Amino acid sequence: MLRALEARNLQWGTDLRLSTEALRGFGPLEVRSATFTVSAGEPLEDVEGRAQRAGLSLGALSPGARGLRVGDFLEGPYAGLRGVLNGRLESTCLALTALLADGTVYRSRPSPRSAAGPDLDGLFLGAGRRAGVLLSATLRLLPLAQESSAVTYSFEDSAHLLRFAVNALQAGCALTGATLWRAGGRWVLALTFAGTAGAVARDLGTLAIGLKREGGAALTGEAATASGAPGPEDERELRWTDACAEVDAGRTVQLYRLAVDSVIARGAVSRGVSLSGPSTAPVSSLWSAIFAAAAPGRVPKGAP
Repeated sequence: MLRALEARNLQWGTDLRLSTEALRGFGPLEVRSATFTVSAGEPLEDVEGRAQRAGLSLGALSPGARGLRVGDFLEGPYAGLRGVLNGRLESTCLALTALLADGTVYRSRPSPRSAAGPDLDGLFLGAGRRAGVLLSATLRLLPLAQESSAVTYSFEDSAHLLRFAVNALQAGCALTGATLWRAGGRWVLALTFAGTAGAVARDLGTLAIGLKREGGAALTGEAATASGAPGPEDERELRWTDACAEVDAGRTVQLYRLAVDSVIARGAVSRGVSLSGPSTAPVSSLWSAIFAAAAPGRVPKGAP
């Protein structure tokens, strides 16, 4: 098919788009290693459902990410990233199988995070199919949270709020989401977090210490509920400071995939990068040529 397209001077991704929705199927779900091999066409909601029945989870994903299929989540602008402890971003993908533009199949294998050598999987994650089309992936899972909790705090200004949020993430609080708005001249931050019973209690203590340090106050009842119309459902990746600028313009912003340097926001309209655009781009033959020229003896695990 690929050679036929080339002979007719047609471009894959422009004149013809390849759908992976029919690539359905589940491979092994390894509870001990917390890994799950799935086809690219599987909806993430189905993957999460099977993972939860085994006491595992993909983690706290944004609504936009949860509505995607595995391939779109990994190849598109979300790049398969999720927030983990200490405010870091981590890929959900441990290994993958992909089809290159020349018909070559590339396969990687699960390896320790400390393994040496080039990580060729990075050519496919978030690349919009420029290097190839994802066929299946082995995903890292996390323990399913046993408990969850929610708190709402107000601060005098955005600087105190930002320090509080970033310090909470760096201290290891398992924050799963937030809502940010202004009310009565103060900045309000509603947080949700989850984990084991012990972790939730620890996080509450950590947040109380940070709240006192930044001169914040706890809110309850109607004061802890965001006012104003919900913002657009378009999700955007932006910095914490950009989220505060959106709130300063009178908006209420919902935050997901909380990390020290960035968040995914709903309700933002102008700042950051939209994650709701096309998830794929035309496949380039450049990377296929690179793979074809690679010497198998010099590439870890062998060239594709």
